[in-house]
Amino acid sequence: MTAMEPPTGPPDPPAEPPRHSSFEDWQSVVPSDAPPAARPLRRPPVLTTAAVVLLVAAVMNLLFVVGFRPSATVAVLSLAMGVAQGVGAFLVFIRHPAGYPVGIALGGLGVVVGITRAGDDALSALMTVALSGFVIWAVASNRPSFTRG
Repeated sequence: MTAMEPPTGPPDPPAEPPRHSSFEDWQSVVPSDAPPAARPLRRPPVLTTAAVVLLVAAVMNLLFVVGFRPSATVAVLSLAMGVAQGVGAFLVFIRHPAGYPVGIALGGLGVVVGITRAGDDALSALMTVALSGFVIWAVASNRPSFTRG
C-alpha cells in the first residue's frame, strides 16, 4: 500500500466519551489544597445516644453497689467502672478528643464483661455486648466529631 492509495476496510468508529452515572454530574470537586474538614457543628444523634448508654451503665454500676452490697473486690471494681463510664459519657457527650479512645476502651471493656457473664445470665450478657458494641460503633464511626476546632 502506498501513501496515495485509499485505506481499505471500514473506517474506525468515533471514540465515545466514558460513561458515568448521572449522580456524578452533581459531585462537587474539592481542590487538593483545601483545608481539612472541620469538626461538625452539630453533635450526631448516635453520639448523644452512646453517651446516654454509657451514663445509664454508670448509674447501673453504682446502684448495684448500693443495692446489692457485693464483696469488697466486686464493689471496688463496680465503683471504678461506674465512675469511668460516667467520665466517658461526659467526654463523648462534649466531643472532647479524649472521648474517642475512652469511649472505645469502655465499649471494649463492656464487651469483655458481657462475654464473661454469658454463663450466668445469657440475655443480660447479650444486651451488654450489644450496647457496648453500639458504643464502639457510634464513637468509631464519628471520629471527625472528636477533633478540636
